[in-house]
Amino acid sequence: MRIERVSICNFKNIEEETIIDFQKDISILVGPNGFGKTTIFDAIELALTGTIDRISSSGIADGRSAFEKTYFQNNPNEDVVIKLLLSNEKNEYLTIFRFYLEKNNVKRKIASKSLAPTKSLDNFRLIVKKNKESFSSNLDEIDYKNISSQQLIIDEFLGFKNETYKIKDIYNLFNYIQQENTDYYLKKNEVSRKNTLNFLLQIQDYQNKKDSILKVESQLKIVINNLKEEKKKYKDSKLLKKINYEKLLLSTNIVHKFNEENIDFEDTLEKDRFEKYMDEVNKLIEFRENFSPNEYSKKKQSEDFKKNIVNNNEMLKYLLFEKLIRENNQTITNNNQMIQSESNVERYLLENFIDKESYLEKELILKDNIDELKSFINMDIEKINIEKISKIFDYIYVEILDISFLKEFVEFNCILKDYQNKRQQQDSTETNYSDLSEFRRKIKKYKLPDDEQHSKCVFCGYDWETEENLVKEVKKITKIIEETMSTLDSQISDLVIKLESKIKILNKKIENITDKIIILDLELMKKINTKDVSLDYSEFKKLVTEKTSITQFEFKNIDLDIFYRRKEELKELLKKELVMSSEIYTKYELTDQNKQNLEKSLKKYPIIDREKVVEWMFSEEDFPINEEKYIDKKEQLKKYLTEMLTNIMKYDSIKSNDPYGFFEKYFSNEENLFEECSKEKLILKKKYIEYKYEEKKSLKLKKIDTRLKLIKKTYEYTIDRRKELNLNITDYQQQMINMIKLPFFLYTAKILQNYQQGMGVLLTIHEDNSNIRFLTNSESRQDAMYQLSSGQIAVISFAFTLSLNKVFNISDELKILTIDDPIQDMDAMNVHSLIDLLRHSLPDYQIIISTHSDTTAMFIKYKFDLMSELDIDKVDFVNVREVFFEKNNAEKNILE
Repeated sequence: MRIERVSICNFKNIEEETIIDFQKDISILVGPNGFGKTTIFDAIELALTGTIDRISSSGIADGRSAFEKTYFQNNPNEDVVIKLLLSNEKNEYLTIFRFYLEKNNVKRKIASKSLAPTKSLDNFRLIVKKNKESFSSNLDEIDYKNISSQQLIIDEFLGFKNETYKIKDIYNLFNYIQQENTDYYLKKNEVSRKNTLNFLLQIQDYQNKKDSILKVESQLKIVINNLKEEKKKYKDSKLLKKINYEKLLLSTNIVHKFNEENIDFEDTLEKDRFEKYMDEVNKLIEFRENFSPNEYSKKKQSEDFKKNIVNNNEMLKYLLFEKLIRENNQTITNNNQMIQSESNVERYLLENFIDKESYLEKELILKDNIDELKSFINMDIEKINIEKISKIFDYIYVEILDISFLKEFVEFNCILKDYQNKRQQQDSTETNYSDLSEFRRKIKKYKLPDDEQHSKCVFCGYDWETEENLVKEVKKITKIIEETMSTLDSQISDLVIKLESKIKILNKKIENITDKIIILDLELMKKINTKDVSLDYSEFKKLVTEKTSITQFEFKNIDLDIFYRRKEELKELLKKELVMSSEIYTKYELTDQNKQNLEKSLKKYPIIDREKVVEWMFSEEDFPINEEKYIDKKEQLKKYLTEMLTNIMKYDSIKSNDPYGFFEKYFSNEENLFEECSKEKLILKKKYIEYKYEEKKSLKLKKIDTRLKLIKKTYEYTIDRRKELNLNITDYQQQMINMIKLPFFLYTAKILQNYQQGMGVLLTIHEDNSNIRFLTNSESRQDAMYQLSSGQIAVISFAFTLSLNKVFNISDELKILTIDDPIQDMDAMNVHSLIDLLRHSLPDYQIIISTHSDTTAMFIKYKFDLMSELDIDKVDFVNVREVFFEKNNAEKNILE
């Protein structure tokens, strides 16, 4: 596989689209620092892997800072597009598009953490096309919707021999040596070096197995320790004499676990459960000694009487109202219904309006017409319609027959007609005047064909003999029209004054008529229409007239607020005439409805002497009954019932006490069960619980011993297996590292001749943990990173990358090496040795290398051209200054 070309647009310091071709095996990018060499390498890495490792792995920005634009956009308002064209030996092509759409981030006003350098590369999208023609296409011509698994296509094209390899994981190790990060691998710590090579050696599955065994080993250790701790809990276990099981006869409503033959102590709370059962039996023994079912029964009857009679408001109400209910006193119901009736109150107040609905409706129509007439005569004079107002007035006049109103309206009509006629004349005169003015303008400008003297009228052709006569006549007619217009203006002004005067008079007349019209609110009209006059309410009316000073409304307009105030006043006065207040009547009515159920409940308590209770019952003699009188009677009745209960139902408060409900819980409130459960049986139950508890502890201890023995054996087995697997992994790592050792030693010896006297750097692996070190000699244990200069470290990194490519053939296709300005930290001898290594070690690789030195570029070209078996130029120069800047400036100058 080789890189054919790359296209860069709006990326970093490159604004316009620029294409770089890599037609030869060796491409040398030449140019000063800062002119775009690294930008090309970044574009290639981003296109292939989707990231730029030196940016995404940097710790400069900690991820908490927010940015308003991405670092890689040259123009923040344009898209970023990178295209890469690849080919292989099968003559297949792959075009890769990586692009950042600015339209997804238009006019950002708020800074975002997603635009931070370490995260912004995630915003790039990817399209892959399996042809070379797409490289010439614009992004707008490519369908980039509903795309997926595009990176997988790239990895497949690169031909990895193992599907676990991904270009993103190996690119910086195999295919790219960075300018500022040549020591990419060497700077890793010993463990990270090992993990990186483990990935290449494909031993991750074995490593995962070892980690799993370690995890199991750790878990088994925890279980062993836990079992040992648990065993300590049962060291005081003792063997008791066997106690036979005897079941207590207790309530079957709930399960009493302490009374079962196989008592459940629960695995995690054995002691707590045991103490709980013992405490429960002790409490039962204490309860058995102090409790009496007979006294308890008396107490329950007393409490029941208090609850259902003394403290039952419904029952107390029934006892208070029983006499009135029994006598079926209709007076109470009639009195309440009559006085509380909203309909009676409203009928009394509105009686003068009942049966006058048709008259009121006519009055309402009359009022609507008068309002409409008023709105018409008060509008703009120009808009008044004589026909409409005359029609409305005719209806009104028939209803009111007011001669003076008729006289004023007729005069108003006459003046209005005269005004409208004058306005028509004025409009016609103004039109004539306008036409005449136009005519005067034309006679000066135009003349008839045969009118040499300009004395003929251009409209009628009349010959006035001279032009002066013609103009004179036109002026005369103009003056007549102007005088007519002046007269009309004066007459119209007089008519407007008269009309305004008449309108005031008519408004006054309308106001007087309106005051005489009886108009009721629609709400009151509805009340009047719904009253049933067939019902006799004479008794109510008599009551109101005799007991109150409230009068009926006269047949004239009624203010709605006044109506409701008078209505409330009347209702308040009538309350005094109720035999029962509203609140008491509600109680009485509900009690009457429920009397059968209450009487049935009352018969359960024969101790109540009904003859004595009559003393506190209400009768007609108590009318009127209010809340105060009701409460007083009720308290007296409660006092009597309480005293009666105290005298009849006495009980021992201690022997009847059952605060925890044991009598119901354990004995279902049955005296025979209580008597059957003796103190002796309860003491025997305690001994049985203790026996079962100790038996359970002994069994638990045996179970722990058995389990502990088995887990210890398993634990020892896992340790053996882990050691065996670790030994296998270490042996395999040693074998693979040994494969790298020789080429790495030779390469470093070649490059570091003047330092090592021809001796290379040793690659070693630690026997215990397989960590990797680079040693400058066999006697030293210090890593080379602590002893060599930065230039020498850079050389070692080159040697390591070359060794990996030589030993690990991870792909037959991926034969490319990109090197960004490798000589900055090297002396001349290092550079000479490096080029020789590249020339001889990777003869079938496509190499893209950059340098800031023209001399070094020529030296590299010379060295590589020596390798060519044919008389052809094998090396291509790319002058980045000319490609990126001078060319673009020239194009801009041409456009300008």
